[in-house]
Amino acid sequence: MQSNYLTNRLRAFFATLIGIAITVGTGIFGFQGVLEYFNYTDVIIYTRGLVVFLFIPLFFIMVTSYQVYILIYGRDLPHVIGVKLVRATIFIAISALVSSITFSVWYSNHLKDIGYIQCSGVPVGYMPFMAVKYVVFESMCKTDS
Repeated sequence: MQSNYLTNRLRAFFATLIGIAITVGTGIFGFQGVLEYFNYTDVIIYTRGLVVFLFIPLFFIMVTSYQVYILIYGRDLPHVIGVKLVRATIFIAISALVSSITFSVWYSNHLKDIGYIQCSGVPVGYMPFMAVKYVVFESMCKTDS
């Protein structure tokens, strides 16, 4: 019993460390990426999935909280609390999807309103339907960036 107890806590400790690292890393990446969209450089490559990176830390906070409970108490989370965590995680996933779509529509319309031109084709280094290139002058559509 004692060996299993320590093993569970050790696993929970490392899972918590990994969860915190992923939470911080994706949070910084998401905020930095979204803030770069508002610098309005001559060439903007908009990827629709970057907004989702703002929600990944919330998802990993839910997963990490499960591991923190095991780390503190040495046993699994009670079923009632686990169900609430699953519901919160589903809510976060749906919110991420809805906000990503909403931001994508708003941002593309906003760029067109302030004079950016949407280039046809796929930006270099991106898969089809994953990114859109916006430029200030149409001649810039032909350059690789």
